[in-house]
Amino acid sequence: MENTFQDFTEDEYRRLLKIAKDKWEFIFFPDCRQDRKVCLWRHDVDVSVHRAYQLAKIEAEHNEVKN
Repeated sequence: MENTFQDFTEDEYRRLLKIAKDKWEFIFFPDCRQDRKVCLWRHDVDVSVHRAYQLAKIEAEHNEVKN
């Protein structure tokens, strides 16, 4: 599957978050250890602060997501 920026919608972001939450524990970077399977989820704010805010609101819907 090839992903492009056209594939990146808010619904797709929600779908990816759900998949990740079903497989991994989300933690803060300083809490990272090698003895467990975790997800360090991050996104860049290089292009649009407004877009990053929308993504942060979606992440807030998934209480356990950490950045």
